[in-house]
Amino acid sequence: MQAQPTQSYDSVAKLLHWLMEVVFAALFVLGFVMTEVPKGPERYALYDVHEIIGMIALVLAVARLAWRLMHPAPTPSGPKAPG
Repeated sequence: MQAQPTQSYDSVAKLLHWLMEVVFAALFVLGFVMTEVPKGPERYALYDVHEIIGMIALVLAVARLAWRLMHPAPTPSGPKAPG
């Protein structure tokens, strides 16, 4: 059973959105940092952290998609068409 459309996204959808933003920002920064670290145990540890954060991003994306399928998007509140 799907819920009725609302005027704005609910708090769970907003939380998932911002968690994904933080995770993708961390992946972006970590991607640049780990390429500057010389080859060795530190660099490989950063690769491991990068992979773990990537898996977290995947889990969040699946959770966000599942939430979105069960909760419809808010109705658009843009300008009305003339007529």
